[in-house]
Amino acid sequence: MNHKDPDPEDNVPKILQYQIVAEVVKSEHCFSQVQVGDKLVFEPLSLEPEKFTGVMCARALLPLTVQTNSLFEMISEWAESGKEELPEIVFRKVRCLDPGFEDGGVGGFVYQIRVEKIST
Repeated sequence: MNHKDPDPEDNVPKILQYQIVAEVVKSEHCFSQVQVGDKLVFEPLSLEPEKFTGVMCARALLPLTVQTNSLFEMISEWAESGKEELPEIVFRKVRCLDPGFEDGGVGGFVYQIRVEKIST
């Protein structure tokens, strides 16, 4: 039997069909004026600023980068598996690095993360 490992490049079109949306679900005393409902959009190869609503705060980039990289890895593995439905996201919320007013910070906000199929 001739077994060949799948080539990751074979799955690129499937992976490119999905984006990650981070939507603010909580914002308290945010110095950057990030508000509930603001959204950031990440596609597999880029951040998509033209799809943003509201503002982006630099204090959220590190936790968002960690989470989105993990999710795109999950999407890549899913694409290789041949399964139809995306796996469930276990950790759906990401908080900016400001500890909040009550803990010596200025304020803070929380993103809820979801994976969406990109509409064509």
